[in-house]
Amino acid sequence: MFGFGNLFVVWNLLFTERPSKHFDTTQDVVTDGRQLPVCSECVPREFIVAPGVGIDLTSTYGTVAIRYRNHTVVDLGKINGSIPYRQMMEEMVPPYKYYGPPFNNIEDQLKYEWEQLQRKIRRAKGLPSTWQIQVLQDMLLELYNLSLTHTSEPLIPGNFVLSIPYLPNLHTEDLNEAIHNANLTRLNSYKNYGPIHQVNSAYAGSGFGLCKHWGDIQKCEEEEQIMGGKDILTISYTKEELILETSYAYGAHQIWATANQRHPEYGFGKAKSKDFWNDIKLRITTMIKASGRHISELLLIGESAEEKEFLDTVWKALDEVGQKELYNSLQVPGFNAEFVAARGSAEFAKRWQGEAPGCLEGDWCEGNRKPGDDAVDEL
Repeated sequence: MFGFGNLFVVWNLLFTERPSKHFDTTQDVVTDGRQLPVCSECVPREFIVAPGVGIDLTSTYGTVAIRYRNHTVVDLGKINGSIPYRQMMEEMVPPYKYYGPPFNNIEDQLKYEWEQLQRKIRRAKGLPSTWQIQVLQDMLLELYNLSLTHTSEPLIPGNFVLSIPYLPNLHTEDLNEAIHNANLTRLNSYKNYGPIHQVNSAYAGSGFGLCKHWGDIQKCEEEEQIMGGKDILTISYTKEELILETSYAYGAHQIWATANQRHPEYGFGKAKSKDFWNDIKLRITTMIKASGRHISELLLIGESAEEKEFLDTVWKALDEVGQKELYNSLQVPGFNAEFVAARGSAEFAKRWQGEAPGCLEGDWCEGNRKPGDDAVDEL
């Protein structure tokens, strides 16, 4: 049966591309656990020490954070989406809508060909292919510009990591066009080639699933191998919607969704019936029980996730299923559900800029990573 898990894998594959590489690799191979090529070039020091910029998009707003070389992460700001932005995002959310050939009927084919013609006409006029792309590129550029105005440290121009919720109707070419038009560069890793799912970024932003010595691929992979797998419950809560998702994580880079539910009727800004909070509690407990697994980690995301009524509801749900200990991860100094995904994206950006692209750096590169640097404190 083709279930949600399969659809989510397909969504990831649609975004898959070769990772952007600044450095070529030779064919030399070092064997230690697994085969790794030796880098033919060193990662420049400016890439190693530069801050990382992370952007997170939701259906109604976006946030941006920056991660510095001293491990400090700063929340830079939030931008509420315009009405066109919200309309665009509403078109991207589940359920998946089939688009393109092969066609079931002539009407679908004619509609598709007409849309393609309109795209070509807009491009010929020097415009983005669609109004949705225009809206998306404007939002990304506005968020990225916050990093330029809020830091005095030199950035690698245009580099950022993007995290997004599950958007099965966002097409790869449209996202790439928006980023290109904004003169930005979406960073990739040899571990993850597409845009980061919000669960991955929130997991990283919560301090989970990341190696310590990311500057040394060999050490990092050894650390990641002993992390083991964990079942995750992610709850995203905003003024407009409640999203519940169960996943299986083997580190922050490798997370597979097993179920996803979106409930616009339970947004914090919506009208609340007398059973409103009890209904949300029921949704949470039902999701946990339906997973048939023991949840290891709880992630909270979103602008309304720290509202008292909601936190009380989450507590009651966890109590009902006998997993109150999951609440401990939320009681960490500095926790901020609104920015946790952007923080995780910034963490990825910091690492991906300064990591070798799936190869081992030779001894001749040691001068670029100095004692006391991020990720190499044991050298």
